Amino acid sequence: MAKNLTSKIRTAQLLSLSLSVLISQAAISASTDQSKRGSLNKPPAKPIDLMTAYQKIQSPPEFADLPVFSGQSTFVGGYYMPEQNGISMCQMKFFAKEEPKEVISFYTDALSNNGWKILNASSNHLTARHTSSHMCSVNVSEARLPKTKSQYTIVYRQVNRQH
Repeated sequence: MAKNLTSKIRTAQLLSLSLSVLISQAAISASTDQSKRGSLNKPPAKPIDLMTAYQKIQSPPEFADLPVFSGQSTFVGGYYMPEQNGISMCQMKFFAKEEPKEVISFYTDALSNNGWKILNASSNHLTARHTSSHMCSVNVSEARLPKTKSQYTIVYRQVNRQH
């Protein structure tokens, strides 16, 4: 039964990351001027099989423009999608000893002070865009584990192309 639950959790995580990818790609398309996209006669890009593109990661990758939480946190797991059409994605989950409000406050301040524009923020979520067009979403909630006060997930979209 635990194996079945683990499988369902992994599937839910992949679907969550897939949805984040689709939303991020839609945001890029919506915010990009039609004339900068090139000819409309180009064949469409090959569709990405989102369920097989992700790779499970054992440790959080370092991204030069993404701040690392300054509190006491533990990496739980995540997924990485290698570059597809100039965009790579990473989803990382952490547990922290600090309260959720401390985690979201850290990311709001750290991102704002390092070239990121906060697009949407609440008491437990924020979405930001870097000057280089990278996107970041941070979701924080209470954790009900011993010595752990919060859990947070970061979805990071890295743009490796001009648009």
